[in-house]
Amino acid sequence: KIFREEGVPEDIAWLGQIESAWRPQAYSSAAASGLWQFIPSTGARFGLRQTAWVDERNSFEKATRASARYLKWLASRYNGNWELAIGAYNTGEGNIDRAIARAGSADFWRIYPYIAQETRNYVPNILATILIAKNPQTYGFRVAQRDTPVESTYDIVRVPNATSLQFIADATDTSTDYLRSLNPELRRDVTPRGEAYDVRVPAGKSKLFVALLRRVPSGSRESARVIRVAPNENLASVAARTGTTVAQLQVWNGGADTAADGRVVVPARNVRQAAMPYERRSAGNSPAAAGSSLVRVKASAGDTIAKIAARYNASADEVARLNSVAVDEPLEQGREITVPSRTGAAPSSRRRR
Repeated sequence: KIFREEGVPEDIAWLGQIESAWRPQAYSSAAASGLWQFIPSTGARFGLRQTAWVDERNSFEKATRASARYLKWLASRYNGNWELAIGAYNTGEGNIDRAIARAGSADFWRIYPYIAQETRNYVPNILATILIAKNPQTYGFRVAQRDTPVESTYDIVRVPNATSLQFIADATDTSTDYLRSLNPELRRDVTPRGEAYDVRVPAGKSKLFVALLRRVPSGSRESARVIRVAPNENLASVAARTGTTVAQLQVWNGGADTAADGRVVVPARNVRQAAMPYERRSAGNSPAAAGSSLVRVKASAGDTIAKIAARYNASADEVARLNSVAVDEPLEQGREITVPSRTGAAPSSRRRR
């Protein structure tokens, strides 16, 4: 979509497959980062911010638009020759310019002897990927159908400066791991200080999140947490079990009726590790815990998201969101699935060593 909006042939977007295998946080030894593998200087040249808080080279939308604009600029430089533009994307326009001068021709196949081996392979690899993508069955590939568009798996909410990802995770019933996967450009577990920021949250969770966010005192969003309360539990009870006071809870919740949605905003330092009896869930139904990591696993014959989630003690709904697949949809054998897995944990169906 973005390539089309920027006037770049949509087929050229398959460059992302070769650059990063579609991994938004891919990082190379040359300090290139993101889906489109921008080095710092080229990223800055095309408007991608790189600060202590964000690295927009890892942003889905912003880096994709920058990549399209860079490719369009290169194609214009080489009079609409997309093969030369793709080659320059890999090796730099200076190297392509020198090869053209040596070959006496502005044709990729004529400058081929004068460019680096990596670029000799790079352009044909992308052309081959485009051919396969346009006719996958012809080349022995099966196409997995996506049930829902990627955009429908998240909502975008503008949050005030310095809002904790842990608070956002608490308020949207997800994990910080999942939020990081939705917002790969964030370099810390908090949104940038000194500015509002657009954050992606799980689809359907934005209304409750915004309501909870409005309760938090200005300047306290970096240290806020959300906890669940029992039906009819009063603030005195919540204060007693969180080590705070009713007055403080009233300040942190802006006078809201906390019984209405069963949640209370509290200072992070007052969140105790032990869950209350009514908050306990079985490990198989709980969201990925803080300290968990995302792992890639291959589906076996007959697998569904629900079965894989159960093996890894993960939330089936969260695994489904991570992979944009329905919980009970049969998975193709060998398909890679992203799963939140606690650090060092093994699948429950396998022997630990």
